[in-house]
Amino acid sequence: ARSAHRGTRPKLPSTLVLEERTAPRVTRRFQRGSFLDPKEVVAPGVPAAWDGFRGEKAPLESRLDLARWLVDPENALVLRVTVNRWWQQFFGAGLVPTENDFGLRCAEPSHPELLDWLAAELVRGGFSRRHVLREIVLSATYRRSTAATPEALERDPENVLLARRRRARLTGEQLRDSMLVAAGALDRSVGGPPVQPPQPDGVYAFTQNRKNWKASEGTARFRRSLYTRIWRSAPYPFFATFDAPAANQTCTRRVPSRTPLQALALANDPMVIELAAEFGRRVCRDLPEDDAARANAAFLWTLGRQPSDAERERLLQHVARVRAERGDEAAWAAAGRVLFNLGEFTHRP
Repeated sequence: ARSAHRGTRPKLPSTLVLEERTAPRVTRRFQRGSFLDPKEVVAPGVPAAWDGFRGEKAPLESRLDLARWLVDPENALVLRVTVNRWWQQFFGAGLVPTENDFGLRCAEPSHPELLDWLAAELVRGGFSRRHVLREIVLSATYRRSTAATPEALERDPENVLLARRRRARLTGEQLRDSMLVAAGALDRSVGGPPVQPPQPDGVYAFTQNRKNWKASEGTARFRRSLYTRIWRSAPYPFFATFDAPAANQTCTRRVPSRTPLQALALANDPMVIELAAEFGRRVCRDLPEDDAARANAAFLWTLGRQPSDAERERLLQHVARVRAERGDEAAWAAAGRVLFNLGEFTHRP
């Protein structure tokens, strides 16, 4: 009967379970890592150099104690590391350039008072990430131009003084999401299982274990990149091309690269071509048959601005050439591919 019951049970996903002991086990330091040579008893805790703010408080004995230590408003180290990494996301480098090392080998902060102010602002804002990010993006520093004079480049080539903005390319995830929004195709539903956008045929034939990648149907294929399925050893190819880190390692800073393969992916990846086709359909569906108005909208949807007269004329010439061969929607899809490949679209100004 037990065997018959096992045969009818559904196969459910399982995971490792951790349960705290009623009485903690005795833990000792192993000499040179050898379990055959145990030494003195050790207890849970953090280095004393990190824990001076707690004074004579009770020792850290559980995971809950550690969690409370991490979010203690007096824990300046954790607060500084946190806001420094947010700053890095906007400016390309943190106020402390060694974002993964705040120890003896770290670089000195370029603006220590600013780092402390941001850490304190995180506490004052109730540990609200949105509050701190809003302060950063509304600052005069963030809104500065990326343009630099030869004198400024000679005086401060690394922009340590923050006199200008660093021009940064969007990540692969941001590029795809930007194309989804410009094409009017973004599925804004929240939560749910992972999805599989289109990708070149046969890519996963060369992974450690051959993966069966079937593109999701309907609007699911147009969900945010956050929901794209990845495997530990096989990331989504478009993201990997644009420097997405491996899923089996911690990454605190992406190092951007510039390769011919990236240009090839932006021009020919099936996902990009499909979103360009959606863009063409949006232009033809939402706008009257006025090519000048369509060109203005196309620039606004992709670059956030109106085109100059020369830009509009050049884009319309391209549309006219393609339209003569393939029709209206295909012509504006081709225009979408051009706009998706502009540096102004792929880079944050």
